[in-house]
Amino acid sequence: MEQSRPNNLPPMPCYYCKTRPAEKDETANIDMYGNVKRAFKKVEYQRTTCSVPRCRRCKRVHTQVGFSIIISILLMLILGVWIDFAIVPSAYVVFGLLVAFLIAAVVGGILGDKFGTVIFLRSKQTLAFSDIASFPPADRLLKEGWTLSRPTP
Repeated sequence: MEQSRPNNLPPMPCYYCKTRPAEKDETANIDMYGNVKRAFKKVEYQRTTCSVPRCRRCKRVHTQVGFSIIISILLMLILGVWIDFAIVPSAYVVFGLLVAFLIAAVVGGILGDKFGTVIFLRSKQTLAFSDIASFPPADRLLKEGWTLSRPTP
């Protein structure tokens, strides 16, 4: 006759805050890339997903940082378009809009990430979504040369 035994193992703590128990549905799945082989205009690599234990609160904070990045990009885009129509001669408006989009994406992304980190992460003493260098499975892969960014040709 089969009998079940209770699971007396303590729940795994959230990696990002280290104070609350991690929840299975809130796990952060981070792609990592390694074993890169480059040939003329061709890149081959392997991808793996590192599952990082996370609690509901940390997932909410990470989402808030993501929203701050999007809001910053949109604000920079509005500012760039306004400056484009106010300053750039009409013959160069299309070029000015392209430059505005590029600047908005870069500057807005950087500012949004910085503001989101200061406002949401530091005040709650939470690690950023991609701060996984000391998470043992990710640490092992990083030491083997894997990265968080997809290889480009």
